[in-house]
Amino acid sequence: MRIRVAACRASLAPDRNWISPRGVLGGDSLSSNAPLAGVIANYVDENFMMEVAREHARGRRLLIGTTNLDAQRPVIWDMGRIASSGHPQALELFRNVLLASTDIPGVFPPVYIDVASAGEIREEMHVDGGTTNQVFLLPMQIRAGSSDAKLGINPVRKLFIIRNGRVDPEFKVVEAGTLAIAGRSISTLIKTQGVGDLYQMYEFARRNRVDYNLAYIPGDFPDTSTEAFDKVYMSRLFEVGVTLGQSGGAWTKKPPSAIHRDGQVPNDLENSRYYSRADARRVINFYGACGHRHLRVRTLYHLRWE
Repeated sequence: MRIRVAACRASLAPDRNWISPRGVLGGDSLSSNAPLAGVIANYVDENFMMEVAREHARGRRLLIGTTNLDAQRPVIWDMGRIASSGHPQALELFRNVLLASTDIPGVFPPVYIDVASAGEIREEMHVDGGTTNQVFLLPMQIRAGSSDAKLGINPVRKLFIIRNGRVDPEFKVVEAGTLAIAGRSISTLIKTQGVGDLYQMYEFARRNRVDYNLAYIPGDFPDTSTEAFDKVYMSRLFEVGVTLGQSGGAWTKKPPSAIHRDGQVPNDLENSRYYSRADARRVINFYGACGHRHLRVRTLYHLRWE
């Protein structure tokens, strides 16, 4: 059994040309998602739905996560089942789920989806699934071993996670502006949450004897993007992914390490225009005196200790 999980993340900074004055003054978002909705409608048509339904019939599953903001709960959508339903509104729902899964709260407007509950049609507000989970697999309380014993089976399970994002801290001078500070803060929160989700899935895999395989954007791949959805940067990133995939070196067996223990000062501080290498060492000595024995300065402002 092979399970693939893909988690995508784009820049949180909206194009300034898309920013709506109404959003700044109390509307539901800063930007419009109408351009993306148009792209989705262009690609997701009846033929696309038939292809998804065909793969669903073969046993493959396409699951997409959104967040029910009213209920503060993640929602997992079985897109293959939607495509196979034959319902007259299946295409609209499929597109809405895709759109909602990309809706960064406050940046893009939420997607409202009608649901049937207690014999009534109600409207739910859905946003990006990353609001609750950056990546998802199964509920953590599941124990595959007990189920396997009851069924008399011993399957080989493999988990492949593709994290389309970075996991290491990245130094960047933030502009002293509301949007820049808010965007950088939310990006940092999302990155940290994503790393935590990777650790949670690793623990699930270890406990259930699942072969854990993780791929993410290499730390040495430079972020040269100048705007959200920068085509040049995205093309280069795609090429890196293809190269790693063909070489077989894309997968790691453990989540990224959150703490470095070597206590070394990297060479990139030697040329820092802010502090000298001696100053960096004094910072380390200060935190060491405070009880943080294992401290490393990764870049100028990234101090890690335990």
